[in-house]
Amino acid sequence: MGREYDQFCGLARAAEVLGERWTLLILRDLSVGPARFTDLKSGLPGIAATMLTARLRGLEEAGVVERSQERKVGTYTLTARGRAAFPALRELSLWGASTMAEPRPAEVVTDRSLAAMLATTRTSARVEPFVVEIRAAGAAAHATVSADGADAAPGSADAPSLILSGPGLRAALAEPSATRRLVSEGHIEVEGSPELLVSFAAAFHAPLE
Repeated sequence: MGREYDQFCGLARAAEVLGERWTLLILRDLSVGPARFTDLKSGLPGIAATMLTARLRGLEEAGVVERSQERKVGTYTLTARGRAAFPALRELSLWGASTMAEPRPAEVVTDRSLAAMLATTRTSARVEPFVVEIRAAGAAAHATVSADGADAAPGSADAPSLILSGPGLRAALAEPSATRRLVSEGHIEVEGSPELLVSFAAAFHAPLE
């Protein structure tokens, strides 16, 4: 648990649990699936093992994360209370992404951050189901897109309908109508059915300011 603010206020209570450094990124990574301690550590460059341990312990005490033993390896998952934060995390992610036209020099992309991007940028548009895989800066994630949702996960898909990679992906999310142009200009590479670009452009959007 983080510091107490001594205010009878919902935002203050939320900040006590979620306001510590790294906590939101831990929740981001767990939002796309269970993870072992080593998975979380490798996906959060710069966090010390002692810090990660402390943050996970605090989230367990707050009832947001639970730890199970599988084959003597601890696996962390979000509880129902943790999953209830998804809508707020989505809005915060989109709010932050609105200023992200280009990565900063030291910024990295991870499998889980890429999967969370797919989960948070899914629009309300209804599309025919397909499986899309995204590759960026050595990371990969995929989403099984249903008619009105998306189940995102880190890593490559078994049989993706569409694979997209290249430096133009952020621009495509910002301006979906430009997706075909970005492909034709070589900023996005496409594997699979080109017809699904229309569905992808309808299904995912992360506007810039």
